[in-house]
Amino acid sequence: MLKQLEQTILEEKLIERGDTIIVAVSGGPDSIALLHGLCQLQSHYQWNVVAAHLNHGFRGKDADADASYVEKIATALKIPSHLKKINVPEWMKEWGLGPQEAARILRYGFLREVAGKYSKSMIATAHQADDQVETLLMRIIRGSGLEGLAGIPMKRLDEGIPLIRPLLRITRSDIDNYCLKHHLQPRLDQSNLSEKYTRNRIRLQIVPLIKKENPEITQSITHLSSLIYHENEFMDSLAKDHLNEIIVNQELNKIIIKQKEFLSFHLALQRRMIKLILSYLTGKSKQIHFKHIEDCREIMYSSSPSASLDLPGTIMVHREYNHVVFSLGNVCETQTPYLYPLPIPGRIYVPEIGRTFITTLVKGDCNSHEMTPDKILLDPQRIKGELFIRSRQPGDRINIIGMTGSRKIKELFIDEKIPKLQRERIPLLTDEEKVLWIPELRKSNLSLTSLEGKEGLLVEMQ
Repeated sequence: MLKQLEQTILEEKLIERGDTIIVAVSGGPDSIALLHGLCQLQSHYQWNVVAAHLNHGFRGKDADADASYVEKIATALKIPSHLKKINVPEWMKEWGLGPQEAARILRYGFLREVAGKYSKSMIATAHQADDQVETLLMRIIRGSGLEGLAGIPMKRLDEGIPLIRPLLRITRSDIDNYCLKHHLQPRLDQSNLSEKYTRNRIRLQIVPLIKKENPEITQSITHLSSLIYHENEFMDSLAKDHLNEIIVNQELNKIIIKQKEFLSFHLALQRRMIKLILSYLTGKSKQIHFKHIEDCREIMYSSSPSASLDLPGTIMVHREYNHVVFSLGNVCETQTPYLYPLPIPGRIYVPEIGRTFITTLVKGDCNSHEMTPDKILLDPQRIKGELFIRSRQPGDRINIIGMTGSRKIKELFIDEKIPKLQRERIPLLTDEEKVLWIPELRKSNLSLTSLEGKEGLLVEMQ
C-alpha cells in the first residue's frame, strides 16, 4: 500500500516539499492507514503531517474513545493533532439537514479551520477505491450526469484550500492488510454496519452481488471514473472556449449570449455551456439539475422572441430577440438612468456605457461622406439651451430625418430588435426640448449633411 500511496502522490503531483498536510482522521482503518503512510514518507519528501479529528457528538462514549485513540496515535507518530467536539444534532435542527449532510458541512469547516493555522497547507481525506465504487453506484441509482460519474475527484479546491485524496487507487483490502502489517489497531464504527443508510446498503448488499459477476469491479469502476473525469475536463474546456465566443456581455450577476450562434453547437456542448453559465451565477453546480438545463434550452429554441423562465435561486432567463439573458435577480429592471451635460466645445465620458462624446465647432470643412453613424453635424442656432447625453425616458420621441412626424423611440427599438436590457444603455443626444440623435441608429431632422459656409457643431461618439 505504501508504494501505491507514494506513486499516486508523485503521479498526480498532490504534495510538494514544504507542504503541511491536514489529515482528516476518524480513527477508522482508512484514515489511520493514510496518516501512518504519510508519516512514513514525510522525512524523505520533507512535508509536514498534522492529524485533525472532529467528534460529531453522535455516538457518546464510543466517539470519545475514537478521539482519545487519534490523539494517542498522533503522539506516537510525533505529529501535532487538533481535536474538536461539535453537537451535530443541534446543527441539524437549526439547518433542517439530515445527519450525514450536517456532519459533512461541519467536518469540512473544521478541517479548513485547522488548515488556516498553517502555511502551505492542504487537507487530505481517506476516501479509497471501494468508496469510489459505492459513490458511483449510488449516483447511478439516484440519477446522474457525466460529471457525477467522474466520481470522487483526486484533488480539488475547497474554498481555496487544496483537498487531496491519495488513497483513491487503493482498495479496502490493501488498507486492512497495511494496518495488520504495521500492528495498527484502528477503531471500528458500528454505524458502518447499519443498513439504515443508502451507502451502507450498497456496500453490504449490492457490491457483493456485483463482485460475483466481476471480482475486479473495483478496478473496473475506478478506471471508468478516471476516464470520465479526464473526458469531462476536456469537454468543459471546449465548452468554455465556445461560450466565450458567443457572450455579448458578462457582469457579476448577468450573462448575455447570442441565441442563433448557441443553436449552432452540438447538443452536448449546449448543455455544458448552460451549466457553466448557471454555475457562474450561483457559484454552485450541485444544485443545477438536468431539467433546469433543458428548460433553458427550450427558451433558446422558442419561437417567442420574449420567452422567459424563472429558475430556483432567483435565476431569470429570458429571450431578447437574438439574445438570451441569464441573470441573478431581475437586474435588467435596475439599470441606473444617467444624464450628463455636454460642453460646447469639449468632451464628456459616460461611465455607464463606457463611451466618450466630443463636441467641436467647425466651419465648411465637413461634408456628407464624413458623417458616419457615430457622428452628427448640427446647426448651433437651432439647439434649444444646453446639450445632454442621457438614457432613454418614458415617452421619448424623435423626428427622424427624411420622415414626417415623430416616432416613439421605444417602438423604434422594438422594430430594430434591440434587446430590452440594452435599450436602457443606448445614449440619446438631446437639447432641452427634443431628442437630436440616437448614436449609430437614427438622426433627427435637425442634423445637417453639409455646412454651406456656415458654422456647425460636430458631435462624435468614441
